[in-house]
Amino acid sequence: MGEMAPFPVVLEKGERELRRVEGVILKGRDATARGPLLLTNLRLIFNGKWDFKEPAYFEWSLGDILGCDVKKQRFGKKKLLVAFKTVLFKLRKVQKKQTSPRTLVYTFTDIDQPEVLKSEIMKQIETYKKSPPPKAEKCPSCGAEIPAEATFCPACGGKVR
Repeated sequence: MGEMAPFPVVLEKGERELRRVEGVILKGRDATARGPLLLTNLRLIFNGKWDFKEPAYFEWSLGDILGCDVKKQRFGKKKLLVAFKTVLFKLRKVQKKQTSPRTLVYTFTDIDQPEVLKSEIMKQIETYKKSPPPKAEKCPSCGAEIPAEATFCPACGGKVR
């Protein structure tokens, strides 16, 4: 099987890229992925490739991130930990929003100045939570209410933007 290209990242209306960190490693349970980590005014996005060359795409709304921390690893390197309960991910042609009853933590390594990135993420979360909530819209597929910043319907998972 040939190498697949990463998924394209499309910024939503009113969304701005604030910081991009290249060559970040996302540590999974059984594999690692390498790629850029993007911070926007609405989301944190990892868009890379797994060791076995499949695309690895993960997206967190700033409202879904519970917190960030920087911990020291062996040999003095530092890692960024991101805690959340809801994540949107894409695998091949499938996209899925997953919510966990317990807090999940993903680990990112190979970040230059992880403390700076952590403080930028936390600042954006604070700004995001202070902004007035957008008006809810209806999903064209199932009629459920969806937040204005949502890309996918929380009820049926269909793409709304």
